[in-house]
Amino acid sequence: MRKKTNDLPVKHIPEWFPGAGFRRTGARWKKLVDCMMDSPYVWAKQQFARGKGKPSYVQAQLENGLGKNAEEEYNVKWAAGSLYGGGADTTVSSVDCFFLAMTFHPEVQQKAKEEIDRVVGTDRLPTFSDRPNLPYGDAVMKEVLRWHPVAPMGLPHVSSIDDIFNGYFIPKGSLVLANIWGILHNPDVYHVPE
Repeated sequence: MRKKTNDLPVKHIPEWFPGAGFRRTGARWKKLVDCMMDSPYVWAKQQFARGKGKPSYVQAQLENGLGKNAEEEYNVKWAAGSLYGGGADTTVSSVDCFFLAMTFHPEVQQKAKEEIDRVVGTDRLPTFSDRPNLPYGDAVMKEVLRWHPVAPMGLPHVSSIDDIFNGYFIPKGSLVLANIWGILHNPDVYHVPE
């Protein structure tokens, strides 16, 4: 009986083979991911060994005796890298979009600054405890996240049961992606979504 094409392992296709550009791309991406995981971990481990480490996830794991064998080290390194990777892109993306929005709308920036100066003063930065007293600034931040959501397609979910939504049958085990960008740019809800 002949195997289906999608059952053949592609890992055995040579990188030079026509149509196997995905193998070269995968190899480049693996190097980048390995570097993203290895470099910060090695640096944090060296700082810890020198007694110069600042409080961090890696330092806490090393202090608890983890990372002494290859499996533990792998787990600590990848957990730390995932924490970093999950926060680095999202925060940078939101901050960049905030600066872009303020560049397009200096009048909004001025109004938010006036609110902060009035509520917080000029001697300190706002804290989370100031948030209830900064409704305009809070709205600006929410608008930035609506205007350019960090994860426009959300996170993948899997249906746990057979379901029907708006007349569409969704079988148990289906991968479901929410179009967050589409929801947050619906002209029926947002008069000027852009």
